This record gives sequence, structure tokens and C-alpha cells, in this order.
Amino acid sequence: MKQLLTCVICAFCVTLTVSSQNQLLSKINEIKAQNDIFFWNEYSHADADSAFVNACRWMLVDINMGRKESLSIESILPYIKRITMTRGNMVRAFAFVKKSDIPADGGGTSTATMTTQVMTSDRQLTPDIFVQSILQKKDFYSVYKFLEDQRIQGHLLQYGPLKDVEDYASLELILFDMQSKEVVSILSPVTQGTTRTNLLTGGTDSLDNYPEDMTLVIWYIRQ
Repeated sequence: MKQLLTCVICAFCVTLTVSSQNQLLSKINEIKAQNDIFFWNEYSHADADSAFVNACRWMLVDINMGRKESLSIESILPYIKRITMTRGNMVRAFAFVKKSDIPADGGGTSTATMTTQVMTSDRQLTPDIFVQSILQKKDFYSVYKFLEDQRIQGHLLQYGPLKDVEDYASLELILFDMQSKEVVSILSPVTQGTTRTNLLTGGTDSLDNYPEDMTLVIWYIRQ
């Protein structure tokens, strides 16, 4: 009887979770269908803050498209709302804002540097020019072309997929979401054990935080 009760409780909890997830998906799809009312974007990452930052970053690109003066993240952050869902070890952040709430005046913060401005103050970091250049690329293919151009110009010694090297502890890594092919993180060489520095946030991170079946990785060696 006790075992049966446990099974019933577990089944009930799973049902609640699925129902909640379905409600969130329904809300997301409802917002996506109203492009005349909302700006929106979404991003998946192992870290919830990074997922939200990148969703905001790409949404800001859409908002500033065609504007004479770019808006800053500070000017729209009070109006941004988010919906967060989890899938395994990854967090999916859906950021959206009403077009009617968007200020008319610009603010002047670039989409590359705004990444760190959404983070809490103890995790702030200004990515270097090379990392900022990677962040400005939309997907895996754009980044791959950028790396090849950098190699031809003599700024990179070498780059390639993770499977090509046995020891990558001393290499910087670019991580992509397997589905969207967008950059989810850039990691420094190992600092201690398996710990690396997240070059987007300045916080500690590890390749172990990113599921292998959901992540593409490129390593590179700078000149």
C-alpha cells in the first residue's frame, strides 16, 4: 500500500510538472504570435543568468534594427519580462517586452558589452575585443568563418572541433547550443582541476556544466 501511494504521488508530481511546462509553452507561443505587440527572443544555457542575458542581447539587436540611435539595455531592462523553463541541465530563458514600452530615445550601449551589464555586480567582466567579436556572430557557421579569417590574417595559430585533440585543458573553448547553433559560453583554459573562467561573465565555470549531447565545442589558440 505504501509503495502504491508513493507511485501515485510521483505520478501526480510528474503530471503537475508537465502541465506547468505546457502552460508556459502555451504562453510563449501566444507571445510569439503577436509580433505586432512584442519584441522577443530566447536562449538556452546551463546558467540561468547567461540564458537571460543572451536572450536580451539578441532581442536588443531586433529592437535596434533600423533605428537611427541604438537603445541601451538599461533603457529597456525595467520593461523586460522573462519566462524560464528547464530541460535537463539547461535553462531556457524567453525574454519579451511590449513594443509600446520601448523608449523613443537612444542610450548607446552596444549589444556585445551589454552582456555583463545584466549580470550582478560581483560577476561583471568586460570581454576582450576577440571575445566581443565572437559574440557579435549569430551562429556556429558565422563564428567558424570568423575563426578561419582570423587564422588567415595571422591572429590565430589554430582552431578546430574538440574531438581533434586529446588534451584541451590549456585551450580556450567556444560552446554552442546544439539546437540553435548559437554561442552559449566561452571558457578560458583550466585554472584548477576542471574549473575554468567564463569569459562572458568572469565567474567560475566548467565544461562539465554543459551536457555533451546538447553542446558543440570549438577550441582555438591565439597568436
